[in-house]
Amino acid sequence: MKTYVYYLISIVVIIATFILYLMYEDAVQRRSLKEYVAKINTKRQIKNIGLAVKYYNETYPSGLISPETNTKPVALNWRVRLLPFLGEHILYQQIISQQKSNEETGIADSVRPAPNVYVSPAEEITGKIDHKSGMTSIFLLRLTKQEFIDAYQDSFPDMEFIYKSYKDLSQEELSEEALFVVLAPEITNDWMKPQTNFDDPEFRNRILNMKYIYLADLDGNVWSK
Repeated sequence: MKTYVYYLISIVVIIATFILYLMYEDAVQRRSLKEYVAKINTKRQIKNIGLAVKYYNETYPSGLISPETNTKPVALNWRVRLLPFLGEHILYQQIISQQKSNEETGIADSVRPAPNVYVSPAEEITGKIDHKSGMTSIFLLRLTKQEFIDAYQDSFPDMEFIYKSYKDLSQEELSEEALFVVLAPEITNDWMKPQTNFDDPEFRNRILNMKYIYLADLDGNVWSK
């Protein structure tokens, strides 16, 4: 009888262990799938911002990061001015109206949280950034394509994925300054605060030396590191 009970308990333990293992594997796979989808969506998001910057510059020759803006007499930072090109027309009009009516009080709390266009799906999983308070880790960076290639060469010696995009460019074209959209999770800023460090060498080096970043040029090319 004791032997029978012992075997029965052993079988129950084995079955329970197997079920727990399956549940664990399912949870791991679900999380891996969720992270994979978040990375894909983040790349798509950064790509869309890069293309929006391109369309903005084509619409307004002064350019997105120029001191001259299309919102005079109200000067807004590039993230706000780009909103209509990202489908956020209502939010853009809210901000314009509020700043024109009362520049001293600034923006109301109702529009303070960072809009989804500046909230990375990959960051949402980690939960490290308080987007409700208006923080984002999406920036613009100005550098030459050659500087970009040189920075990535240490991490990816074969450089095949970059050469596919820039292989037909001349040295002169590679030496021209260009804008890149950057998602740098270790750096945050108020999405409505003006960005002034586009050309800051220290900021640029910090960005390019980070391990986990996403970059997009204005031609629809996206890279992650």
